[in-house]
Formats: sequence, C-alpha cells, structure tokens
Amino acid sequence: MKNLILLVILIPVICFSQHKPLSIFDNLIGKTWKADGNWNNGSVFKQEKSFEYSLDSTIVIANTIGFIDQKGKKLGKRNFGIRQYDKKSDSINPKLSLGLISNGRH
Repeated sequence: MKNLILLVILIPVICFSQHKPLSIFDNLIGKTWKADGNWNNGSVFKQEKSFEYSLDSTIVIANTIGFIDQKGKKLGKRNFGIRQYDKKSDSINPKLSLGLISNGRH
C-alpha cells in the first residue's frame, strides 16, 4: 500500500519534470530583438531577429531582417536558422543557417 501511494505521488512529478532542452529559448520566443548602430566605417547597421518554436517545439527557428542593399536603405530577409537538440551529444546544434543575402557588409 505504501508503494502504491508513493507511485501516485511521484508519477505526476516525474511526468512534469521531463527535460526540455530547448527551454533556454523560452524568453526569446515570440519577441523581436532589435539592434541599431553604425559599423566602424560609419555605415548604418540595423537588424531585427525573431525566434519561434516549430514542429511541436522540437526546433527553434530564427529569422533575421537587415539591410539587403549596398546603400543600407532597404530592409529585407537576411538570415534564417534552425536549432535542434541533439540527444547523442546532449547539445543544441544548428541544423541550418542560411545567409539569404550576401552584400559584403558582415
């Protein structure tokens, strides 16, 4: 009887305390992070990055908007990245990171 009571108490605790490795992104999800400034050469820098969960929260997608023209006037999609937890290495690995525009201003 004691074992049964112990199981009834522990099962919900064990179920709710499962490891969520991508939870480190929780504070970033659904928000837009903005950076405005200037490069060392004086040209303007502007970037907006947003994060979202996808595939039942098994991956994190990062979208970046930045300047897509040489003059630094036109904003557009600049980079796209995917992060996924790798059980073998027990780490979060970039699965894909695409620089959508390359204008030499990195």
